[in-house]
Amino acid sequence: MSKERRHDDTQEVIRDIGKGATSAVKLQGKLVKKLWANTIGAIWIRFWYAKWLGKIFVILGFSGSVAIIYMALTYGIEWSYHDRENIALTSAKVNVRESISTQTKVMRQARRSEELVKKGEADDWWLVQGEDWDKPGWVSKEVSRLDKSKVVVIEYQARGYVWILLACLFVMYVGFCLRKKPLPR
Repeated sequence: MSKERRHDDTQEVIRDIGKGATSAVKLQGKLVKKLWANTIGAIWIRFWYAKWLGKIFVILGFSGSVAIIYMALTYGIEWSYHDRENIALTSAKVNVRESISTQTKVMRQARRSEELVKKGEADDWWLVQGEDWDKPGWVSKEVSRLDKSKVVVIEYQARGYVWILLACLFVMYVGFCLRKKPLPR
């Protein structure tokens, strides 16, 4: 029997992986170059070709924009974080009762899609409150389950920050328009 030498594809696979990695790096370089040319590079060129007064306007507009954004984030936005316990219904319609018993009067029927806030609990019952209800009612635990979630509430108070930001951006735009010579093509 003659020993046949088997072909080892390992080196060929490694070579192909290297070619793929090289082309990926070249593509990333092209993307970064385009991104630079169309954003920061374009802004830099406009700044470079602006008159001194234009450069002052651009610097004032940019620094004012940064300051206004900082102030809006610091003083205009308030947020809070808290736990919320809702009751999710497992049946399509569930009777909401006045007290803890299947013998008591049904106040209303709640649907599965309604958001019910947990107000209390006793034995096999949840005390729940619907969004548009006058008073809370009792729902059996057999037809419902407890849903716990985390809630972040963000409140924004408009104190004129947007208008000031737009004014700063306009000043920056005017600065870019004050050029000593036309932009290169």
